[in-house]
Amino acid sequence: MIQLPNGCSCSDIKIHPTNWKKGGKALLNEDWYAYYRFYDPAYKDDPKLKKGKLVIYRGLKKFSDLEERREAASILLDEITDMLKKQGYNPISSLCQTSISNKNYIINPDTPMLQALNECIKRLQVVDSMIIDFRSVVKYFSIAATDIRLAHIPIKDVRRMNIVAILDRCGEIKTTWSANTYNYYIAHLRILFKELVEIEAIESNPLIEISKKKKTIQLRSILTAEQCIEVDAFAKKCDYKFWRLIHIFFHSGSRTTEIVQVQGKHVDLNRQQVKYLVKKGRQYTWVERPIKDIALPLWQEAMQNCGAEDYVFSAGLAPSSVPIRPEQLTRRWKRHIKDKLGIDCDWYSLKHLNTDQTSEQQGIHAASQMNSHKSTDITLKHYAVGETNRSNERLKKMNNQFGQSN
Repeated sequence: MIQLPNGCSCSDIKIHPTNWKKGGKALLNEDWYAYYRFYDPAYKDDPKLKKGKLVIYRGLKKFSDLEERREAASILLDEITDMLKKQGYNPISSLCQTSISNKNYIINPDTPMLQALNECIKRLQVVDSMIIDFRSVVKYFSIAATDIRLAHIPIKDVRRMNIVAILDRCGEIKTTWSANTYNYYIAHLRILFKELVEIEAIESNPLIEISKKKKTIQLRSILTAEQCIEVDAFAKKCDYKFWRLIHIFFHSGSRTTEIVQVQGKHVDLNRQQVKYLVKKGRQYTWVERPIKDIALPLWQEAMQNCGAEDYVFSAGLAPSSVPIRPEQLTRRWKRHIKDKLGIDCDWYSLKHLNTDQTSEQQGIHAASQMNSHKSTDITLKHYAVGETNRSNERLKKMNNQFGQSN
């Protein structure tokens, strides 16, 4: 029995198969893994854990060369031993309990990197959809880090070269990887490491000096006039409530995450105003947007039997006390519009189309105000897709002259 910090202990750490050091090439056909049983006196009365927890580390089988696999097994044994003895890692609580000083850290600097990142996600005060994004990034980041044996490096020892190496491995193991994906990972990891700096789990943010890659800006597809007519007729016939929401969302200027959170108390039909909670990053802001005259009858229908605390567009796109997730609208659009009609425009293209039409009729400032953008730059760059062409056409028609005209 191996004695560990905090009164814990574990059995000998072993590799399966037992003859992994001496056997022949036939061993490559077996499933290699490290294992041990961990005991924590704090759980001595727990019916499931009083006899310890069996811990297994897999992943060695990916090494196709026998000597490489043996070397990887040896390294894994050393890493597990170091993690248990020096870092006080507890696989039951998933925490490192060894303190490097008398200071009470929120996340101990000796915590393994991947564990620290997952703990850090729990501290973020962001919208649920962003939490899902962070978890997805850390999931693939973890797979890549494990592949190149950086999974258990203490968070305080993480350097820029470690991050770059892991991201390079991400590009090799993910089926889709581009400059956009790379930059997406950089942005999310930078936020996590910034948080780790603030709670003194790490001295400096290794992401600060990692540059983003140049990317190609793709023009977003928006519905043509003919496609709008087709979608309008099809949706109204097949799913009236979805048809109604398509029109409401189109005219609202809101994001999907905002409209699914609208409750009865946020809608003022007399003033033709709706309050939306804009959640971007860590900042939450209430904004009011108008209900257009053209959309007012649809809002009046949607608000029937809707209580003050009910979500206007809940299950079945009818009022209820339980909100739906934004991606449910995206999936509904894909299933009923994209797949059935063969239209290659996503749900969010409705927002882009309305923004572009507003910009054309009322100007870019009105379009920016409708979307609650802080500047027209965002509206021009991402939403008003036809504004540049319209501006070019206006420039073509200018008749300003230099010198005397002919």
